[in-house]
Amino acid sequence: MAMSSDDYDYNILFNGTENMTPENHHDLTTFQVYLSVCSILIFCISMPCNSFMLWVLLRERAWKITSDVLLLQVTVSNLCFTATLPFLACNALHGWIFGEWACGVTRGLSFLGLNSSALILTTMTLHFYFTVVQPSCFPGQMSSKSRVIVASSVMWLMSAAASIKLAVNSRVISFGNMEVCTIWIESLTILFIELNMEIWVFFFIPFFIVTFCYIHMWIVKQDRVNSNPQPSKVISGVTAGFFFCLTPYNIHTFVESLIIVGAIEYRVVWGHLMSHVVYVTFTLSHLYPCLNPMFHMFRVQRFRRHIPMPCITSIKRMDGATSDTTVQFMSLNNTDV
Repeated sequence: MAMSSDDYDYNILFNGTENMTPENHHDLTTFQVYLSVCSILIFCISMPCNSFMLWVLLRERAWKITSDVLLLQVTVSNLCFTATLPFLACNALHGWIFGEWACGVTRGLSFLGLNSSALILTTMTLHFYFTVVQPSCFPGQMSSKSRVIVASSVMWLMSAAASIKLAVNSRVISFGNMEVCTIWIESLTILFIELNMEIWVFFFIPFFIVTFCYIHMWIVKQDRVNSNPQPSKVISGVTAGFFFCLTPYNIHTFVESLIIVGAIEYRVVWGHLMSHVVYVTFTLSHLYPCLNPMFHMFRVQRFRRHIPMPCITSIKRMDGATSDTTVQFMSLNNTDV
């Protein structure tokens, strides 16, 4: 039997917190502090690193290279998500003090960064896949660039539409002794549909596409991938890291959606289990914006040469003639690969 709206608290799905009751007040307070500290730490790492990535890409006119257009968009997506973390920390620790309008904007921007990152990374993988497996599909770099720009526009429109819908459903509600910004949907059936659309469109379907592409490239076309090992490791690491970080969160949310409609019987033990699992899912789901700049700053020479560190000089000598192009693995010109 499905639960009523009075039996279920939506905050565990969108905020990682359970309903504030005398029995779990201490645990909730502990998690609020944990959530705030993690959010600020991730913000302090992700914001400067992604800003550095954006600066390098704009400085080197990244929009002229097809593959860098996608990398530039991933960086912008990460910045959109990262910019909301201080507000999330304040929301968890002190309540929402910025007003109803800012609540919707913050929630919408957060989901925009999350959803667009999944779609853009999937497009990067598909671009890499067709370059390696079916290079004849793209007759030229300019043709590919036009297609990527069109595909990017569609992805951002899809992400924006989903994010706006969630932003409209954002509310500042009383939660214990303070007000918090959260996603609030009155009907549990509508909530179940919204959650599953979000999970499948922006996670599971991209996950299946990426998995197929890499299995096909690494097993069927292994000789082509290995001919350019370092760049493939960079994009593989970023993509694998993204899905690794988001998988626990999406599985957790999917299980919660099944509890909503009564497919899984709700028990008190589930509530205690979720309250502990959310420590892991929250941390991983908010850590992914740090992965892209970390991989590129320490693995790609074009970014390392802009870092004023003494060890960079020795690393450059070890690299020798290594290419300094960020993502030439997706270039369609064989001379670039």
